[in-house]
Amino acid sequence: MTDSEGAAATFDNVVVTTCSHLAAALCPDLLPAERERLQRVEYLGIVCVSLVLRRPLANYYLTYITDDATPFTAVVEMTAFIDPAELDGNTLVYLPKYTGADDPLFEASDDEVVESFWEYLEQMYPGLTRDDLVAARVSKVRQVFAVPSLGFSDDAPSVATSVPGLYLAGSAHLPFSTLNVNDTLSLVDEVIAAAGLGVSQ
Repeated sequence: MTDSEGAAATFDNVVVTTCSHLAAALCPDLLPAERERLQRVEYLGIVCVSLVLRRPLANYYLTYITDDATPFTAVVEMTAFIDPAELDGNTLVYLPKYTGADDPLFEASDDEVVESFWEYLEQMYPGLTRDDLVAARVSKVRQVFAVPSLGFSDDAPSVATSVPGLYLAGSAHLPFSTLNVNDTLSLVDEVIAAAGLGVSQ
């Protein structure tokens, strides 16, 4: 491996954890068929607003939204699971929007995204006011989750590659699941097994 400053380093094993398109670009020694398979994977991106509020919303961990007018797909109230005391008595809420990489939200300013999400959140929770908002942050990632499609599990990329010691691990390697912690840890176990590494190593 060579870093951006030209310094070289050698490793017995390397695990690439990027989206599959980047993995194909980063690993030119892969077989053409492997690179083609990686480049075929389609992804959803995410725009997520994280809020710290002075009060809870509804104390439900997860609320999915089916209204077409909503700018986000769910309300994730983390303090339904974690003690608000860990946040100085505040409430932590995530408002994710899974969407295509060409969604205009990716080009909108953070302030515009927060404003749009906040207006809809106030409609959902009528007692909510701007005075309840402590902080808001926006995260935008264009390629997060590999889209499961018909036949995807048959065409999903392999963790092991044709390059000895090179392994791939990303959402494209979870054809039957999501990015939850259990599934992600199972993928880690799969990479460790493919590399022939024991827990003690």
